[in-house]
Amino acid sequence: MLDTIIVKPETHQLEIGDDIIACEGENISLSLNIDESLFCNPTYQWRLNGMEIGNSNTPNLELTNAVPSNSGNYTVYIVSACGIESAETNVTINPAPSVEITGIEPGCTGNPSTFTINAMAHGSTINGATVSYTLSTSESTEEFEVTTPYDASHDITTSTLLTITSVSVPNECSATLSQMYNLVLYNDVTDMTAGDDINICGTEYT
Repeated sequence: MLDTIIVKPETHQLEIGDDIIACEGENISLSLNIDESLFCNPTYQWRLNGMEIGNSNTPNLELTNAVPSNSGNYTVYIVSACGIESAETNVTINPAPSVEITGIEPGCTGNPSTFTINAMAHGSTINGATVSYTLSTSESTEEFEVTTPYDASHDITTSTLLTITSVSVPNECSATLSQMYNLVLYNDVTDMTAGDDINICGTEYT
């Protein structure tokens, strides 16, 4: 009688690495720590939230210019003659922040133009974000850095282009922007006269 020998596949300690939190626009690399010599002709397949990712058949996965929709649970399956094994990690891609300008009021000489800067992230207003902006005319450019929310008041001497250049949310993400707004300077109303008083007699007209 022949003895039956059962060989159980060896289970390997597979790791991708710690969970990743990154910002929109960054490049993310996921790498499986694996010694292929311990496997029998392994093949690979990556999945995001259980769905296969096309053209992802190597131990490494690159997310170029990542966006929030790339967030989720990433699992890589290793298939070999010895069985199927897997490793996983979680990726969170925070959206790039933006800026909205509200309450723009045109100015007149001696009456400042006003506006309010608000930082936005995850669809909500974020207090304490740092925003840089410039005021530009054909003659000069002034640069400012402020913490939002920010109620601005500027004495302008000519119509001015307001450009939001960057925004940075505490402990999250930064973004380079080029959002432009016009700050209009109305001309002063000057004294106007219609001339001297005119006396009209009978049917005379002037």
